[in-house]
Amino acid sequence: MRDMEGLFDPAYRPGWWAFATALALSFALVPVVRWLALRERVVDAPTDERRVHTQTTPLLGGVAMLVALLTATIVFVDWERVGGLALLNQRQLVVTLVCAFAICVLGAIDDIRELSWQPKLLGQVCVATAVVIAPAFQLPEGLRAAHAPLVVNVIDLPFLHPFQLPIVIGVGLVVLWIVAVMNMLNFIDGVDGLAAGQAAIIAATFAIIAASYGRIGVAVLAAATSGAAVGFLPHNWRRGGARIFMGDSGSMLLGFLLAVISVQGVLKTTAAISLAIPLALLAVPIMDTSFVVLKRLKHGVSIAHPDRWHLHHRLLNVGLSPRRVAATLWAWTTAMSSVALALRFVDYGNSNHWNREGLVVLAIVVFGAVSVTVLLAVRLEIIKSRRVRERNRRMSELGGAEAEVGAEQVQDGSTTG
Repeated sequence: MRDMEGLFDPAYRPGWWAFATALALSFALVPVVRWLALRERVVDAPTDERRVHTQTTPLLGGVAMLVALLTATIVFVDWERVGGLALLNQRQLVVTLVCAFAICVLGAIDDIRELSWQPKLLGQVCVATAVVIAPAFQLPEGLRAAHAPLVVNVIDLPFLHPFQLPIVIGVGLVVLWIVAVMNMLNFIDGVDGLAAGQAAIIAATFAIIAASYGRIGVAVLAAATSGAAVGFLPHNWRRGGARIFMGDSGSMLLGFLLAVISVQGVLKTTAAISLAIPLALLAVPIMDTSFVVLKRLKHGVSIAHPDRWHLHHRLLNVGLSPRRVAATLWAWTTAMSSVALALRFVDYGNSNHWNREGLVVLAIVVFGAVSVTVLLAVRLEIIKSRRVRERNRRMSELGGAEAEVGAEQVQDGSTTG
């Protein structure tokens, strides 16, 4: 193993404290935000078949997470006066926090007024562009635009030589990545606890990896993001249904931060695995979004048109409860996170000298993640199987029958909520 022991070094304590502080603040602030959302009638009613919930639920949970992670990051990041590249990284962190506030406000406006997709997308592109290029202005002496923390001009791939990108293309790709990840988190936020749980797992993994690269400021931000998501979960993933939803203010905020952290904390390193790690960590949202977009294109439907083709809908259709759906997809995300951690910490060598033991460990981890992926693909009928399809049909019918019995009991007054 490489560098894993260093994560418990005193230098990394700010990250652990940021996680705990953001968790506690988020947990404490959610009831306050819930009360405000109910008072102002910022709620989500189950108005169509896509909605999984059955009761009107307040929105704006993302506001509580924003306050929690901003506070924890500002308190525990070391803001000592520095110069050169360290100053540029500090500047990037400040710009990221400001843009996180802006994207949360945009999401909150959407929660309140239900914006159409065009102005929302325009706002996302503007914020994503600002977070990438703003730190590149008035650079410290001796630095160029390519040194900016979110300006990617070199792509490293495992087993291949790195290749250069023109800065304009690199900036465009990063902006596209940030907007894409924001919308991926927004798309998967369809079952209680799903988006928050996945974001917590991914952000915690990014925090560990960023810390191992010495990117302590980014690691603190990632840890605070994970803590804020975990603090939100008890109010959202609970028996009897969620007491509050994160809304677009939360899903866009988490997606924005995960995208920025993935670039500054991992992609802007010289490691050959720099591209593989973010792709592994975000594999579940990427696969979900890709599957849905391809389905919509196949059926001639706008990619912005909502539907029930997401992975969580498919799991619901085969008989899983909403809580089990979230837990299942968390497990899948955890499996992919183990691949990212193995790529970073397992000493498998390089093209000049391979470490046999490390390669075996890496192969076992990858095999486990691939096995989980294949099993879920079969269960979801993405990989076709007549036997599984028949079993899913029976489970779906059984689930529907149980739901009808429950509804009759509620009407008769024989059950209590």
